[in-house]
Amino acid sequence: MSIMNPKDKAENLVVKFKDGLWKDRAERIYSEDAIYCALIAVEEILEETSFEVPNIRQRYWQEVKQEINNL
Repeated sequence: MSIMNPKDKAENLVVKFKDGLWKDRAERIYSEDAIYCALIAVEEILEETSFEVPNIRQRYWQEVKQEINNL
C-alpha cells in the first residue's frame, strides 16, 4: 500500500466526508461542511501524535491540514 501525498489525502478526506453528509443540502454548504469535518479529523490525529517526538507522521498530517485549508 502506498501512502498518498498530502494534497491527495486532503482531497480524499473531504470527499469521504462529503459522501457522508446530507445529500439535500446546497453544494457550497455541503463542501464547506466536509472541509470542516476533515479538519476536525486531522486535528484529532495531530493531538494524538503531539506526545511523540516530532516525526514524519506529524509533518505529513500538518501538510494534509494545509492542503485542506487550500481547498
